[in-house]
Amino acid sequence: MYVIVDQATASQQSPRLLNQFSHLVRSNTKIEELLRFAKLHNFKRLSLYMSEVMESAELTATLQPRLQYFISRAHASEIDVELAMEHPCAAPETIGPRDECAWFSDYQDSVDSEEKFDGFVTEYEFWNQTGGSKNVALTRYQAYLALLDTLRRLSSQHRRNSHSMTVRTYLGKLATEDEISASDKAVEILNRADEIYLHCYVNDPHDAFDYCKERIDLFNAAANKLGKVAHISPIFSAEGDEPSTEPGGHFFGAWLQEQPNASTAFASADSLFASEYRAKRYAHVRLGGSQHFTYDLLRSHLRTNAAFE
Repeated sequence: MYVIVDQATASQQSPRLLNQFSHLVRSNTKIEELLRFAKLHNFKRLSLYMSEVMESAELTATLQPRLQYFISRAHASEIDVELAMEHPCAAPETIGPRDECAWFSDYQDSVDSEEKFDGFVTEYEFWNQTGGSKNVALTRYQAYLALLDTLRRLSSQHRRNSHSMTVRTYLGKLATEDEISASDKAVEILNRADEIYLHCYVNDPHDAFDYCKERIDLFNAAANKLGKVAHISPIFSAEGDEPSTEPGGHFFGAWLQEQPNASTAFASADSLFASEYRAKRYAHVRLGGSQHFTYDLLRSHLRTNAAFE
């Protein structure tokens, strides 16, 4: 299983606020709390959302030594750390000082092996637009593919322990206004990404597989066409103190609060999803562990349960 360490809570959407990660990484105590939480719940990977740091030369100068310490402590606990890339990178000839890809390259080249990132995850929601035209939708999708291509190149240029970095992508919808079919998108994305983090936000994990099945089917077909295997992990969101009233629901924070044993809550969600996945006998899909949004939300929902500590 994997957990997202985000830059803002659901109630702090402004990226200009000093983010959760910025607070956490300053404190050895908070770092150790996070790593204990990850070990207790069998989280093997942390996804760091820290665009605020990458966009600020001042924050980079202040926090880079702390980031190096954080990553080295995670690796000592046998936990991988991946960097979330939230914006398309500039073309090489136009890279500015705050370009995320340039920031990553400078960081990765300047630190020791145990302080390096293990991979990337994209957080560029090409499908998430309001009132956009076909051309706008196409431009966003092309920018998303270009970002994946750039990360693919960076993954081989900036290795850790001689291994290429992994390129993962967060994915919501495939169908958008750009008129490129969902099946064609699945092929193009799978040809670039090592693993798909598939948006499966529901009120209750019992409903998660059905919510995601159509997209899993598309990636199974795409993998068959490409002669490869699609590695897919569902994402659950711990947002919400009460079940959503929207059709299907989106957040399972309330479900987490109801669990009698916090130490098995995530495993229960995984097991429910995996049992339905296995029943479909996909020939070209391999299921990974679930990813959870976000660390601060998970802690807040499970804090009252004695098994958390």
